[in-house]
Amino acid sequence: MEEYLRQRGIDENIDVNLPIYQAQARLIPADQIQDAIEKLKKRIDRDSCNPHRVHLLERYRDTLKKLTDHVESPNGAKSLPLTEDESKVLHSLAKRGQFDPAKYDITLAKKADYIYLTKSTFDAGLNAAIYSAVFRALPTIISSISSLIKEGKISEEQINEFVHKGSYGAAQGFIQGFTTSLIQNNCKLGIFGEKLQILALNQDPVFNNVVVIIVTTTIETMKDAIKLHYGEIEGRVFAQRLEKRVFIASFSYMCGTVSQTALPSAPLVGYMIGSFMGAVLGGFAFEMKEKVFMSICVEKGYTCFGLVEQDYELPQCVKDYLGIETMNIETMKFEDIEEEKMTPETMNPERMHFETMDIKWAKRGVLGIRKVGYVVVE
Repeated sequence: MEEYLRQRGIDENIDVNLPIYQAQARLIPADQIQDAIEKLKKRIDRDSCNPHRVHLLERYRDTLKKLTDHVESPNGAKSLPLTEDESKVLHSLAKRGQFDPAKYDITLAKKADYIYLTKSTFDAGLNAAIYSAVFRALPTIISSISSLIKEGKISEEQINEFVHKGSYGAAQGFIQGFTTSLIQNNCKLGIFGEKLQILALNQDPVFNNVVVIIVTTTIETMKDAIKLHYGEIEGRVFAQRLEKRVFIASFSYMCGTVSQTALPSAPLVGYMIGSFMGAVLGGFAFEMKEKVFMSICVEKGYTCFGLVEQDYELPQCVKDYLGIETMNIETMKFEDIEEEKMTPETMNPERMHFETMDIKWAKRGVLGIRKVGYVVVE
């Protein structure tokens, strides 16, 4: 035994009566575990009365304690218990390449630990809420610190602004983080198809970035849709905001992917830097596109399927200048009682005004967000 231990680099002073697989799980078929437990208990009871075999009791007790029909990871993931016959059938099918987990009801969607997935989804939402709250309230925090240094106090307005921005950012971040994690987990379970499942399980960075962009754009669009429903914004404003988000998201994704590839040692930092630069470039590109687009609509009178409103009514100042009277809806006004005041008469000398020719031009121009009409040129 000493030579055996020495050849394998094991301490020669180790207790040779310890189990060989001490502290390791003993995995056996599910249909044999109950018989194994009963036999181990009988052997422990029998050898505890035999002084020549007492040194073996620790082995039996360790085996009994670690006996199992499944394996379990530290984060709570468990394997499926299998009988001996099931293991042989699956082994034979796998060797021939004919094993299909779905036929044996072995799929992630059916065997997943939904309590663990729900917890991870909420954790993702909470983490996103913290980051979003900090980023939204960061300008207010900096201004508060500056005010504290200069004036020795923080104003009530700054505190209220910090609370408002922090709570709003936390709520928005939680919704985005929770929804993103929920979609990614469903993709891992194969609910949205095999191709997305492979991408999600492989932690493909491109896939994760696309999911984040889609979720963020969708949530912001839903907020605008609610405003559109209640009449707070018009349809053309809704379309313009949606188009701008798509522009920014596309540029952010492209620049983030390129930057991530350029910095393989720090892919997350690279994507964040590239994404920020892409968002800025996307905003500039959209504004340039919008100017060209609106100039064409002003010149040609296009409405682009209702995206631009063409207003052909003359401005009120032009109507007043031409002497055109317009009818206004009458409103009831109550007369105010005013005290009579005595004002002394003043002498106003008459002035002579020369007549001049005043010419004003009305031409087509931009009145607002995707709205074209007449503007007066002095």
